[in-house]
Amino acid sequence: MSFESSVRTALVLALLGTRAAVASAEDASPPAHAADPKAQFAEAVKLYKAERFAEALPLFESLEKETHSPNASLYVGHCLKALGRTADAYRAFESSAKAAGSDERYAETRSAAVAELTDLGLRVARLVVAPVETPPGLVVRVDGKPLEAAEFGAHRVLEAGEHHVDAEAPGREPTAQDVYIDGGETRTVTLTLKQLGAAPAAPPPPAPSPRAGLRIGGFVGLGVGAAGLATFVIAGLGAKSAHDELEQACSATPCLDAAHRDDADRGRTLQTVANVGLAVGVVSAAAGGALLYFGYKGSAPAEVGWSVVPGGLAANVRGRF
Repeated sequence: MSFESSVRTALVLALLGTRAAVASAEDASPPAHAADPKAQFAEAVKLYKAERFAEALPLFESLEKETHSPNASLYVGHCLKALGRTADAYRAFESSAKAAGSDERYAETRSAAVAELTDLGLRVARLVVAPVETPPGLVVRVDGKPLEAAEFGAHRVLEAGEHHVDAEAPGREPTAQDVYIDGGETRTVTLTLKQLGAAPAAPPPPAPSPRAGLRIGGFVGLGVGAAGLATFVIAGLGAKSAHDELEQACSATPCLDAAHRDDADRGRTLQTVANVGLAVGVVSAAAGGALLYFGYKGSAPAEVGWSVVPGGLAANVRGRF
């Protein structure tokens, strides 16, 4: 805290020491057997000024509980801060500022509380505990202290450092986490409690065999080979038929008219298609057979590649027998 802030706080406390007893008496409605709030407050202030914070603290806490006075809460915060209980002091200053509200009688009290909150805000840690679900009987603890259900998902002010979070519920597997939080940092802990006896997750499906692709390629190659051979047979028969027709029509004399020239061209085209079909059929069938071999019985994976050749596809297969 800066020197200016310290001086301001000291002045506020001095001023409050002279008036707070009256304000506490006005705020309070103590039971008949309780001590006089004015006298109790004066005694607590005397102890505080003597730096006997451990003795002053319970007196201020009693006044805060009985009277709900913002001034009592402010002194509780100062005592806790002096005793090194930073997180508890932060919560006390929050209570003081909230109790002061917009009441002008407590404007100085509110300003002092806000100044302390600003200073301590960089020194305390904040933790958010968020259970994924809240089954019946759920118990969540932070550093061994149970949380209320209303505190789930809310900021909890703690001392900076390491903290332990654990949770349990009937029929669920308990869970625990350790988390380190620096001053001024906010961390969120998400809790998941698995059901006891839950069926284990199904194992992932087995990875496909690397030879499955070879077998598929083999069948494709055989299919292409069969189509090529069928093309060879059909086109070859067509070419032979055209040749036979020309020989019968022209005998040994060449036919020079346009009709017979068209038949000759058609025969040559069919012969070319038949030759290409034969080449594609033989190559594809051979490649398909090799792929099937590697896919079912090969000792090492084969590398397969396809390339375009005039008249169809060619398969390139490399492997070891």
